[in-house]
Amino acid sequence: MKEEKKISDARKRANAKWQKENAEKAKYYRAKSATKKFISEIGTKKDLIAFKKLIEERIQKFK
Repeated sequence: MKEEKKISDARKRANAKWQKENAEKAKYYRAKSATKKFISEIGTKKDLIAFKKLIEERIQKFK
């Protein structure tokens, strides 16, 4: 059984404040994390090929 982590009230407030002040950054981090997990653990070969095409198209926009 996992031991429950105890977080102080001050830490909870600090976390909530950061989340509120950095909503876009937090959204970016969540999306990036979910994408990495999908690619490395969940996605099928067909999914990965489709993503590869999207990534290549996106990279071209930066040139």
